[in-house]
Amino acid sequence: MISKDAVEILKAEGIGVIPTDTLYGLVGQALSKKTVEKMYTLKGRNIKKPFIILLSSINDLKLFNIKLDSETKSVLKEIWPGKVSVILPC
Repeated sequence: MISKDAVEILKAEGIGVIPTDTLYGLVGQALSKKTVEKMYTLKGRNIKKPFIILLSSINDLKLFNIKLDSETKSVLKEIWPGKVSVILPC
């Protein structure tokens, strides 16, 4: 569970560090241009190399204007939520 302090940092367009199953990862608001720019600068990452975006539900795809064809939507509804990675254009 994320602490209240961490939530406040993320809401304020800050960047945090969280443990995952294999490593620690940097996190921030993917919908905040300011946060995303900070993340690229902090990591020294090429702007053409996208980051991973973690979503909690298929409905969150709308936040990124991702439109699914019926076949992809059907597959995602069967496997999501779950321990799965899906690559979609964003």
